[in-house]
Amino acid sequence: MAEIERIALAHPEVAFEFTSQGTQLFQLPVSSVKQRIVNLFGKKMNQALLPVQVETSVISISGFVSTLNSVRSRGAKQFFFVNGRYMRHAYFHKAVLSAYENLIPENVQPSYFLFLKVAPDAIDVNIHPSKTEIKFEDESVLWKIIMAAVKESIGKFEEMPTIDFNTTDMPDIPVFDANRKATQPKVGYNPDFNPFAGGRSDFRSSRYNTDNWAKLYGDVIEDKINEGTVSFRPATESIIQAEEQYARIFQYAERYILVPVEQGLMVVDQHRAHLRVLYEKFLDDAAGRAAASQGLLFPEMFQLSPTDAIVFAGLHPRFLALGFDISDMGRGAIAVQGVPSGVEGQDYEGLITDMIADLRINPTQEEERQLESMALAMARRAAIPVGRHMSESEMQELLRSLKACRMPSRTPDGKSTYVIKSDQEILKWFD
Repeated sequence: MAEIERIALAHPEVAFEFTSQGTQLFQLPVSSVKQRIVNLFGKKMNQALLPVQVETSVISISGFVSTLNSVRSRGAKQFFFVNGRYMRHAYFHKAVLSAYENLIPENVQPSYFLFLKVAPDAIDVNIHPSKTEIKFEDESVLWKIIMAAVKESIGKFEEMPTIDFNTTDMPDIPVFDANRKATQPKVGYNPDFNPFAGGRSDFRSSRYNTDNWAKLYGDVIEDKINEGTVSFRPATESIIQAEEQYARIFQYAERYILVPVEQGLMVVDQHRAHLRVLYEKFLDDAAGRAAASQGLLFPEMFQLSPTDAIVFAGLHPRFLALGFDISDMGRGAIAVQGVPSGVEGQDYEGLITDMIADLRINPTQEEERQLESMALAMARRAAIPVGRHMSESEMQELLRSLKACRMPSRTPDGKSTYVIKSDQEILKWFD
């Protein structure tokens, strides 16, 4: 499918029809570049693209890039074409990302469909057997032009949010009238008020009441009185003793769980820990055919792009095994009637397209590998996010579930779920 997408995008002036076993999967009529993108990747792309058009003496650039609101963490569509030929170019890819720098979060990617035209003698297509990697004469100059072209498109066509001031409870400020005479403000007072009406002695007694002076020393514990000498233990010790009674588990920065352990201090990443727990849960449920489906009150229907619809058809049994109650309505339309326990309340369209995108990027025909990829996409979406406050009981339950995992120390993609700092390491911080 990737090869079909590349050829179809490079030649929008050519109609394409794709059939499998006598069934027409999609048909692409002759169209403009933008309409070809929409026909291939879905109607949502129509509102998610910004035009790019630049003409210079060394290169001509045309095409489309993502709006700031349509960037994606997974499955971004990224295509370069030079003189009608598809190419991969990591250096120019960084040029596009540089144009989005400080405008989008670090963990997301923009889509882009950029068509470059240069003099044929300025490129070398023979540096890779697949002919998809191309060498340009002066890539540093082209890098700057591509970055500037994308940045200009974002600045010119991207709609900036307007400032909407909240006028609730706003004071009513009168409009200035130049013909209105200003009047001197009047000062009001109570001539009968006497602040000393209670007498001097009452004033002092209310201010310096010493009846309960002993309460000032409630946190100080008297050890003994010997021959008129009183010794005290500082209040800080009683505070430390009180803290020992607290639960020995804390949340820091709404991201980490701090747990004193025998080896020292364990710092747990709450998002990664929950990701590992959910990943194993989803796989265990699928393996045991025990994945429970939570029925939706109202089924959700949405349209997949033609290429995603083809991938979905092959993955439909895996979706069912993971607990989705999902139906293929034909021509790219699917209906979701139920979802697995653990992903309730998610953006189901985004979740399903992410699951498909992962397997389009890293295709495999092995059922086990497909389930692992799909379970990981589900866990990424459903795991406790960074920035969420957790109660003590939630943290305790998460740690118990993590301990029960087969590989608690790592996420499915190899990242650490926790680290332990020994007492010696902590002491070195204060040397």
